[in-house]
Amino acid sequence: MWSDQALHLLGLPLTGQPHLIDDNRVVHVTSGEVERWLATRRAPKWWNTHRALVDARLTEGCKLFAHVSDGVPVHRAWLTMSATRIGSDFGFWVGTNTPIAVLWDDFTEPSARRGGLQKASIASRVRLAQLHGESLWAMATVRPDNSASLRSYEASGFKVVATLHRACRFGRVRGRLTSKGEGLETLHLRLEG
Repeated sequence: MWSDQALHLLGLPLTGQPHLIDDNRVVHVTSGEVERWLATRRAPKWWNTHRALVDARLTEGCKLFAHVSDGVPVHRAWLTMSATRIGSDFGFWVGTNTPIAVLWDDFTEPSARRGGLQKASIASRVRLAQLHGESLWAMATVRPDNSASLRSYEASGFKVVATLHRACRFGRVRGRLTSKGEGLETLHLRLEG
């Protein structure tokens, strides 16, 4: 028997869309601001734990967004502009022939949840992608059981364009991609190893 897991690929066309309302609660963060948080010891535990990863992502050109409350970052999210593929928790990549802006690794501290920070973060990242990128679509991946994230993305205009499936059995892994309408056709999505 194969065990099956799924991951939704959500998409939002960036052209011909009105800008999402950005209330500036979640802002683009520079590496200098990260250094300041670390120097004042006001950074949450995950900043210190994943410091090398944060530095590597910034060096690669990924954009970090955060919301700060009382001098402490309580929400973080990433944006990669003009990508040609989107990663997954399953070890597979989904490639595209169309430049995409990838919204990923959204996290809000439990004490700051239910305040709309993820929607604000989505709006800030989409706005930057619309203004400064060459991407035609914004995309994100969300597990079907993550209803809070699904609601935030769908409320921001994203729609499920495809679903990535991973089936496991006795250490063997298979992947497949299924379309939800315009996803595979418009974006030319394909599964990559």
